This record gives sequence, structure tokens and C-alpha cells, in this order.
Amino acid sequence: PEFAMKQREVLHKAVSRLDKMLESKEGSKVFFTSDAEGGGRRPTLAAIALAALMYPVTCPPEINQVIYGKTIIPFKSLPKGYQQEIAHWRSTRCGKLSLDLYKKYRLSTPLRMGDSSGNGAVQRVKAPSQQPLVSGCLKDC
Repeated sequence: PEFAMKQREVLHKAVSRLDKMLESKEGSKVFFTSDAEGGGRRPTLAAIALAALMYPVTCPPEINQVIYGKTIIPFKSLPKGYQQEIAHWRSTRCGKLSLDLYKKYRLSTPLRMGDSSGNGAVQRVKAPSQQPLVSGCLKDC
């Protein structure tokens, strides 16, 4: 618990600094680049990295599960304390940016290249069983 609280403080400081960056036009250029063809904005590698790093604490609804070791835990099965923690991080600017990127750019089901017969076609992968298992430190949240 002490280690987790220290890491939460580290994350809070980092997210606070990034949230301030996202408030400014100059700071947001770090996370978005202009799309010359479409006139819109595209996420940069920094934005994609931020979304990936925020995944464990935002639990994007498009995925709606937490992977703990080899166990997949549906969001509804998480302890209330963990759900509240996720709600907190989702409310930050970084959390909102992360959730927005997952919503706009992430596929709801993973893809796999090829199959066992050597076919190179892209296929959707069926999600593994999603039993509501809670283990380890998640019990204590």
C-alpha cells in the first residue's frame, strides 16, 4: 500500500503538469498535429503514448476491462474503490484526452494478421473469457 500511494503521488504530479500543458495552445501542439489534407488535427506519437500509459488508470469504456496478470477483469467487477480511482483519473485533462483517443482511434476488438493456415488476412480476435475474477491487491482497494 505504501508503494502504491507513492506511485499515485508521482502520477498525480505528472498528470498535473501535463494537464497544464494541455490548457495552452502551444502545449496542445505536442499532442496534435495539423492534418494538411483534411484540415483537422491528428494525434502525435506523444498523444498515443499518453493514452497507452493512462490506460490502467482510465479503463476506457471501449475496452471496459482491466488486465491483471493473466486475468481479465470487467470494469463492473472491480472493487468500488478502484472504480472511484478510475473516475478521478478520467476527469483529468490527460484522462479525457486518453479516453477520446481510445474512442476515436482504437478498435473495439483486437486484430490478428494471418491465421494458422498461412492466410495473411487481417482477422478480428475473439476476446478471452471475461470471468469476474479479482485477485491480489485489487481485493484491498
